[in-house]
Amino acid sequence: MDCCTRKTFSDGTRRGANNHALERGTTQLGLGSACVSVLLAMGCCAPAAGPMLTGLSALGLGFLVNLSLQMPILYGTLVLTLGGIGLACWRQRQLVPLLLGVVGAGAVLYPSHEALEMWVFYTLISGGIGLLVLASWWHLVAKLFAYRQTLARLVERVLLRQPCAVVVVGVACWASAVQGGEVWVVNTGSHDVSVVETLTHRVVATIPVGQQPRHLSFTPDGREAWVTNLGSRDISIIDAEAKRVVATLVPGGRPYDVGFSADGRLAVITDFAATSAVLADVQARKCLYAVMVGSTPTKVLAIPRTDQAVVVTDGGTKLVVLDLQTHERRATIPLGHDVAGLGLSPSGEMLWVSLKGTGGLMALETTDFRRVAALPIPSGPHCLVPSPDNQRVYVLTHGVESLVVAETASGTIKQFARLGKHPAAIDVSPDGRWLYLSSWDEDALLVVSAADLAVVANVAVGNGPYDVKVRRPVKQHQTALPSLPGER
Repeated sequence: MDCCTRKTFSDGTRRGANNHALERGTTQLGLGSACVSVLLAMGCCAPAAGPMLTGLSALGLGFLVNLSLQMPILYGTLVLTLGGIGLACWRQRQLVPLLLGVVGAGAVLYPSHEALEMWVFYTLISGGIGLLVLASWWHLVAKLFAYRQTLARLVERVLLRQPCAVVVVGVACWASAVQGGEVWVVNTGSHDVSVVETLTHRVVATIPVGQQPRHLSFTPDGREAWVTNLGSRDISIIDAEAKRVVATLVPGGRPYDVGFSADGRLAVITDFAATSAVLADVQARKCLYAVMVGSTPTKVLAIPRTDQAVVVTDGGTKLVVLDLQTHERRATIPLGHDVAGLGLSPSGEMLWVSLKGTGGLMALETTDFRRVAALPIPSGPHCLVPSPDNQRVYVLTHGVESLVVAETASGTIKQFARLGKHPAAIDVSPDGRWLYLSSWDEDALLVVSAADLAVVANVAVGNGPYDVKVRRPVKQHQTALPSLPGER
C-alpha cells in the first residue's frame, strides 16, 4: 500500500511539475513579448520618443517602430494572456476568469479599430486592462475571501510567487492600442517646423528650416520631409526620425510645393517664379531637368496609382498632368475657376479639386481625368482632405472661416462648424478619428473630433502656421532603387 501510495504521489508530483513548467514557459514567453511591445510603443507614442528612436536607429532597429509590427505583437500578447488564464481555469475548473479575460481583451482591441471620443477610448482601455488583471488573479482573490487571508499575505503571494505577467501584458496592450503619431506644422513666420505628438498633444520637436517655409511633403517611405522655403528659395530636407535638417536643395527660382513618384525616386518641385516643374533625384538630392507646365505653377499632387503628378498652373485655372515614368506632359485640363486645393481619395481613383469663389468641389477620375462628381460648397473653399473611407470630404472655407463636411455619396453638406482664426490647412488621421487644422492668427494647431467637429485640443506652435501633414507609418522598400539618369 505504501509503495502504491508513494508511486501515485510520485506520478502526481511529476504531473504537477510538468503543469508548473508549462505555466512558467507561457509566462516567460508572454513577458518577453510584452516587454518588446512596450518598448515599441514607447518609441512611437511616449514623450521619450526622440531618445527611443535615436537609440533604436543607432542599434539598427529603427524598423521596429512600425504600426504594422506593433499590432501583431499586441494580438500575440493578448493570445498569450488568454492562454495563461485559460490554463489556470482548466486546472481550477472555473469559467468566470476566462470570460472576464475575453471581455477585457475585447475592450482593449475595440478602440484600436473604431473612432471614439477620447473619454470613451481611455475608459475602454483602462477597463479592459482591469478585467485582464482581475481574471489572472481571480484565484488569489477567491482565496482571500474563502480563507480570510490577510492583505499582507495576498501581497506576499502576488509579489513573491506569482509572475504578474498580465500586468506587463496589460500595459503593453494599452501602449500598443493607443498608437501615437506625429503631426508636422510648417510655421511661415518663425521659419521652422513644429512636430506635435498626437497622443499627448505636445510639441516634441521644433526644427529650424529656411526663410518663409510654405509646404511640406513626406517621401513615400516616410523617412524624409521636404520643406519648400519661398524666402530663401531652397528646400530643407529633414530626417524625419532624427528631427533635423540633413540637406538643402537649391532648385532655382522659388520652390512652392513638392510631390513624389510612387517608388520614391523622383521629386516634382513646382517653381512659383517660372513656367516649369523641376524633376529631382531624391536619393542623390540633385535636380535633373525641368518640364514646361505653364505660368506660376503652385500646388502639386502625386497619384501613386498611375505614377502621375498633377500640377496647378496658369494662375490656378488649369491642371497639367505629368507622367513620372516618361517625365513628359500627358494632358492639360482647363477648369474655368481658380484651383484652391487638391486631395486624393485613399484608393487613388478619384482626384478632388476645390475651386475658389462659388466653384465648389469637383471630382475627377484619375485614369482619364473626366469629371465624375460635383459638390456645391459655399463661402470660398480652399484646402481639403478626403476621409480615409472616402465617405466624406473635409473642406476649409475662406468666407466665414469654417470647416464644411460634404458627403460624397449624396453630394450634400453634412456638417458645418466655425473653427479657428484664418484656418490655413487641414489633414486627417489615418483612422479618420481626428482632424488637424492650422489656425494662422492663433499660432496654433487645432485637434478636432471628426465625429462632432468639437475642438479637443489647441496646441501652441510657431508663428504663422500654414501647411499641416500627418506623418503616416513608415513603409519599407524591398529592393534598392537605382539612380535616375541625367542632370539638369
